[in-house]
Amino acid sequence: WISCFLYYYPNKLLTAWSAPMEKQRHDAALYDSFRLYFDLLHSIIKQHAIEVENTYNIDKKGFIIRVIRKSARIFNKKLFRL
Repeated sequence: WISCFLYYYPNKLLTAWSAPMEKQRHDAALYDSFRLYFDLLHSIIKQHAIEVENTYNIDKKGFIIRVIRKSARIFNKKLFRL
């Protein structure tokens, strides 16, 4: 479905490869805040019986279409360079 989605909006969307998180950024993250966030996230996923194939990573600029070290993302062309 991704190919059709991109084909339908060629003037508004683009794809790009995202890189893994930098080591300094990773090391600066606080373990406890992530632990609390993911505990809450997992409880909500369990509460609503959300399947893995029905989860998506979406932010203001785009969304990831697969989960691997280096992922392809779809971006809004206007917001991509912000």
